[in-house]
Amino acid sequence: MGFGERWRGWIKFCISSVRFSVLVNGSPCGFFGSSRGLRQGDPLSPMLFILVMDALSKMMDRAASGGFLRGFSAPIGVLSARRVSHLLFADDTLVFCDADMDQLTFLKQLGSLPTTYLGLPLGALQKDTSVWNPVIERVEKQLAGWQKWYLSKGGKEVLIKSTLSSIPTYYLSLLQAPVSITEKLERLQRNFLWDAADGTRKFHLVNWQTVTSPKK
Repeated sequence: MGFGERWRGWIKFCISSVRFSVLVNGSPCGFFGSSRGLRQGDPLSPMLFILVMDALSKMMDRAASGGFLRGFSAPIGVLSARRVSHLLFADDTLVFCDADMDQLTFLKQLGSLPTTYLGLPLGALQKDTSVWNPVIERVEKQLAGWQKWYLSKGGKEVLIKSTLSSIPTYYLSLLQAPVSITEKLERLQRNFLWDAADGTRKFHLVNWQTVTSPKK
């Protein structure tokens, strides 16, 4: 087995053997596996990130040397100047190329899209409803955690306006929600308000437009 294979095997072991234990009344109670890979703050995370970014940097250098990405000369005006195609700083990548369709097409081929950056799906199609699944799941998770049977109608209205309505805001800063998504989100909120989450049809005492109208 070569060094590269041993290295990959070691990394795979580190990210697939994570186990957790919780304290119940001050005593540990068994262990359970993780489905998310590395733990938050794991010192292995930045090393894996550097490995991936180093590979991306090498690919960008080869693209620039092959003439697929032009970049810019540094310093400007010197014939022997090095052409800069990209700059890396922490987790940010700055790419330099001409406003040319061929260069943009090659740049797109270097990385797969859509990809998630800061929780947002970059490169996702506006009409693709699957990118909104995390938002729907988060709303449903919030509803599952609330004891709706012990809340008054007023309390439910406050939770809808203060929490449920703000969950899609971050996604809306980048994407325009399809009509089917907005209707589904409103349906979840309506069912929560009128106790119809179990699938039964409940009578709505107040029109939804009135419920979501401003206090004034």
